[in-house]
Amino acid sequence: TVCTRSLYEVFPKIKAFGCCHEVFGTQDKLGQVFSEVTGAKRPGREEIKIDVLGINHFTWITKAEYKGQDLIKTFIKYINRPELVNKFGKSKVDRSKYKPLGGINTLYDPRNGKSEGQVCYELTRRFGVVAAAGDRHLAEFVPWFLTDEYSCQRFGFRLTPYAYRKIRFNQGPKVLRHILKAGFYKDLKDSGEEYINQMLAILGKTKFITNVNIPNVGQHDGIPLGAVVETNAHFSSAGVKPVYSGALPPLVNQLVMRHVTNQEALVKAVRTKNEDLAFSAFVNDPLTSRIALDDAWKLFKTMVKKTKFKFK
Repeated sequence: TVCTRSLYEVFPKIKAFGCCHEVFGTQDKLGQVFSEVTGAKRPGREEIKIDVLGINHFTWITKAEYKGQDLIKTFIKYINRPELVNKFGKSKVDRSKYKPLGGINTLYDPRNGKSEGQVCYELTRRFGVVAAAGDRHLAEFVPWFLTDEYSCQRFGFRLTPYAYRKIRFNQGPKVLRHILKAGFYKDLKDSGEEYINQMLAILGKTKFITNVNIPNVGQHDGIPLGAVVETNAHFSSAGVKPVYSGALPPLVNQLVMRHVTNQEALVKAVRTKNEDLAFSAFVNDPLTSRIALDDAWKLFKTMVKKTKFKFK
């Protein structure tokens, strides 16, 4: 969101959109559930028509249909089965499964006897619309799932250790150099991304609708105009045109708006080099707002120093 918003802040007339595959995985899950419940053939994700609202990694599906059937009702009925419900006050954290990985403590997929997707399931039960991203991402946007180093085990998702990111950062260039030297990819396969189809549509070779991150021009009710939101858009030779998608339920919109406000403040803070504004956005995040203010300031200064960014 912030990357796309920054482009429009610096180059107001730019034609840009941001992409993410998170919603695709949720469409696949809806298809899987439909097939499991009905016994019918599993539909491809492209066959499931959805309305998408929210912001990147905190996206919500407010409507999902396949051949006239309401998949949200089917999904909510599915996740309310007793074996999938993580009842409050009943689940205990097994700290024996807390093991080191790459020098950083993380959790080995404990699931607490339940299936994956507990964060998605809990948010969907709570608000009646489908939380459409991976659990590790959804948990970053609300204050309930990451309360201490063991809390992710309660809802059965992993932490991503910083050591893993360092390995990926260091190995990536080596892998690319090896591929370039070899002159070919050993295994070519469909990535599941939509870049090629998007480019073909803009060139006039096809037309289709998909979800992308673009400035709000009125397609997302309840969010300020100009803020980058993730909604459906129509791709064609006429360009990328947002599709009116309505509004989120009020309680969900309140959660999303907190992040929209922080993201807007962060972009402005970096653009104007306003350290106080950046810190205000930092401590207003649902996760960092739980840290003592003095500790938050130390963490903020350390992180800024590591980026080598200068506010003054």
